[in-house]
Amino acid sequence: MRAYAGLWGTMFGVVLVAAVTSTAMMGPPGRRSYLDAELAEAVANPASVVALVLGLLVVLLPLPSGRSFAAATETLAITVLVLVGAVVAYRAVVGADDDRQFDGGTVEAWLLKAAGILVVLTLLAVRADLARRRQSVARRPAGGRGPRGVRP
Repeated sequence: MRAYAGLWGTMFGVVLVAAVTSTAMMGPPGRRSYLDAELAEAVANPASVVALVLGLLVVLLPLPSGRSFAAATETLAITVLVLVGAVVAYRAVVGADDDRQFDGGTVEAWLLKAAGILVVLTLLAVRADLARRRQSVARRPAGGRGPRGVRP
């Protein structure tokens, strides 16, 4: 079971890194833009595909039963979800009309992929939350009360 947990955790980590990479490449212009639009698009598109494909696989595989997997998965998925959502909202409003000079069609294609990434991350966060809640219910003593009659 440890090998499965390691494999699942590695795939989940790759999904998070790919989602953040894709998002960072299409993000708003900063004080210093090190990458031109063509290179940013060339990095963002494959990263989006990796995040989507591996993300769907991770969603379909059962969550490892380790004690901290559910809580960590939920926290990390929500954190990356907020980041991706913020950049998607920015790109949906601004589009390609900023200093980075992206192509309009490329931004639209990325928005579709990013929306898929948002769905995958949402599914992962919900599944992890449900698993975490099941684990906390399973750890309760009989009668649902903890020490001194206080609910956990």
